[in-house]
Amino acid sequence: MRAQGIESIDPLTGFRYRPGLAVDTRQPPNPQPYRFRTNSHGHIADDDYPLAKPAGEYRVAVVGDSFTAGIVNTTRWPAELERRLAALKSDFVANVSH
Repeated sequence: MRAQGIESIDPLTGFRYRPGLAVDTRQPPNPQPYRFRTNSHGHIADDDYPLAKPAGEYRVAVVGDSFTAGIVNTTRWPAELERRLAALKSDFVANVSH
């Protein structure tokens, strides 16, 4: 069951999340909160980033289910991956989104 109004029709993927969402709700009978945020592109990501990739920046696309998106977890593993990649080198920029 999906929360109402969080997605829009997309001709290529079927649907996509709406940009700028901050979803924090419960869907009985599941006791876990259903929570996530989307950036200005509708991607489940902690930060915004320009559509045009800047030189020297790496982009990682993550495909998966709600566990990948971190909807039912307190920590999104793609965000942890981004943090660890950035820690490898001070000038390393990686944007990881679902």
